[in-house]
Amino acid sequence: MKKNILIEILLLATIFCVNANDSFSYREAESGLIVLIQNDNIAMEYESLEYNYDDREYSVTYRFRNNTDSDETLLLAFPVSSHGYIGLEREYHNTVEEWLIDTHKFKTYINGILNMRKLEKLNTDSSSFNYDYAFTLDIEIPKNSILEINDVYNSKGNSKFYYNYYYPSTNDLKTQIFYSEVDLDYILLTANNWKGDIKSFSSVYTKKLISPYVSINNNIYAFNNDHLLSFEFSSNYSEMVLNESDEPNQFSYSFSKYDFSPEENLSVSTIEKKTSSINAMLLAGSIYSFINGDEYSRSHMHYILEMLDYIYAEDLFDDILYLSLKEMDGYFSSQTTDEIFALEMVTLSRFYLNLLFAKEGYRFSNKKWEELFQYYSWYNPTTKNVNFDPMTNEKVEEIKILRSKYQEIIDSIEYEIDLPSLKIENQGK
Repeated sequence: MKKNILIEILLLATIFCVNANDSFSYREAESGLIVLIQNDNIAMEYESLEYNYDDREYSVTYRFRNNTDSDETLLLAFPVSSHGYIGLEREYHNTVEEWLIDTHKFKTYINGILNMRKLEKLNTDSSSFNYDYAFTLDIEIPKNSILEINDVYNSKGNSKFYYNYYYPSTNDLKTQIFYSEVDLDYILLTANNWKGDIKSFSSVYTKKLISPYVSINNNIYAFNNDHLLSFEFSSNYSEMVLNESDEPNQFSYSFSKYDFSPEENLSVSTIEKKTSSINAMLLAGSIYSFINGDEYSRSHMHYILEMLDYIYAEDLFDDILYLSLKEMDGYFSSQTTDEIFALEMVTLSRFYLNLLFAKEGYRFSNKKWEELFQYYSWYNPTTKNVNFDPMTNEKVEEIKILRSKYQEIIDSIEYEIDLPSLKIENQGK
């Protein structure tokens, strides 16, 4: 259903990076290279991995236990790869060492005190995943004791970030859509050179939005007056599940294990698509203007539906709209709702209900609704009788009640109101 769309990529950044964890090592006397080694005197009591998508930053806390009766002086090494030092990165950084330091912004805290690491070349024969450098730090763990270390560093993973400008064939309207694809790999297998399993392991990936959201199948969607957004998450660890947060509009994906002996490295992928050029109110205003007047053509409205298709999976959109209507109703019900929001809720409720009827092949009396839904290849208007399954029918009745609630607010207004519609002056540039 995508047609006559010109895509202009404004910004594209790709960083290739596989993140390891702290390892034990020594410095070769002759070459000065760092060599990763096994240390059976040290156990990993605790490892907590946190990643913040907004800051693109890792925070990893380790608790190493010295199981011996003597103090252990160790050289910690955090392996990194120079393989992302290509293209624009070479233009902005004079050396690969400068690029690695600037990219990672590596900081280590021991007992709350900042310790500066040194960037050194790694003996590649002692590592894998093409690591060729390491951030190193000399530490001492007293006998029969635990030392806690917190590493904080930046990582974009294998990432693509760019904007798309979309132009319909009908006029000069344009919609800006941000696209982000991030693949994060964290090494759990080869860098584990302490004794035994990880006694306690946890992993948390956090994201914060500017507005409320709804969740379906472990993914996040926003459909409101701030923006339209989809955030799709996947991991090779099925235990990574969505968690609500006490912080407003914040969520995370996490899992934890005890006596953890990883069988594979941790991989996490996300795809985020969002736009504020079209939002819930502008969509409602455009539908209202199209159904009740001659301001917009069918092709103009199909362009808007095409933008919805780009942000949301088509087979999920009716569920996203249903949950978002309930979310918006909860917000508006908590305060005095003015007439413009009431009209928005009535229009979006009608759109949701008619979308369900259209999927059943309903033939609308108002031909404008038929023109609107002709965007979808599945729409085949053949009947005036529709029977929903019990679950869908329950949703239909619920949204009908919601629609009537806001229609009563509109009926109580004595003067004419209208919604903002999708005009060029309302577009993001």
